[in-house]
Amino acid sequence: MSRATLLRALVAFGVALGGAALVVSQAGSAVMGGAVGVRVGSPGAGMELTRAFVPIVFALLFAIVAIRFGIRALRKNITLREDIAVGGTLLNLTAWTAFAWLVVELVYRQLFLGWATLFGNVGRSLVCSAVALALLLAGERLIPWSQAPRGLQHFGLAVVAGVALLTALSGWSHRDLVPVATLIPVVLVGLGFLASGVSRAESGPQSRMLVELGLASSLLAGPLGRLFL
Repeated sequence: MSRATLLRALVAFGVALGGAALVVSQAGSAVMGGAVGVRVGSPGAGMELTRAFVPIVFALLFAIVAIRFGIRALRKNITLREDIAVGGTLLNLTAWTAFAWLVVELVYRQLFLGWATLFGNVGRSLVCSAVALALLLAGERLIPWSQAPRGLQHFGLAVVAGVALLTALSGWSHRDLVPVATLIPVVLVGLGFLASGVSRAESGPQSRMLVELGLASSLLAGPLGRLFL
């Protein structure tokens, strides 16, 4: 057994145990508080409980994936890239649980707490969301998702769509509350989705084209509504 193989396994075991312990210790009290809130009928307690519970599920799944990789590294001398390429139900479940965590956290912070709590005010939050969305779209276009393990080929598009829909919702809801200049980044990102969707008409796949064109329409609805409604 090589030193590199042993080091990969030890790092995997350490990450698994450390990550799980950290998340459980931080979120355990929140789960108890949320459960008590649901029991007594406190408003918003269900969201608080979900927000605390989902990261614990992800941490436990991630720990199992990491431990499995450590065992495979010791037995078969495989690398992390080779293990991910194998895919499997456990890896897919872990990745989609991470996606659910992202969506729950964004919904909680943007809808339950309010957009202004993210970056100080609604306009700044909207601009930052548009910039983050542009970076996600660029990254999603660069990654060869067709070569991803089965079950994860649409993961990047799902992340982009989730952030885009929340950004579009804010652009529509606050179209009359923010300066026109604040909506310009949303327009630019919407046009980026439009261009990406049109290019998909030739390069494919068609399903991604329809999703990107739909997201472009959603993002442009708020700024156009500010001008014509």
